[in-house]
Amino acid sequence: MRVLAAAGQARFVPVWLTTDAETLAGRVTEPDRSQRAKLVDAEILRQLAAVPNLPPPPDALVIDSTSLTADEVADRIIEHVGRPHR
Repeated sequence: MRVLAAAGQARFVPVWLTTDAETLAGRVTEPDRSQRAKLVDAEILRQLAAVPNLPPPPDALVIDSTSLTADEVADRIIEHVGRPHR
């Protein structure tokens, strides 16, 4: 991803989202997930959750989304990178 961003002369900002397993399990069954091509199978989620996570890169913006809405997460990312100029 870094190489692609550099090739396109774009700024690369790694964002690492975390949440606790209970919150993630609750979210996986939300109806709008399938409309966005997101995982909706709780059993697959359990299998994936058993795989150790890679650590975030040192320059990543790490956000614990456990108690945040998607809009709040987006706001934090925008705050971190700055609002785009139009």
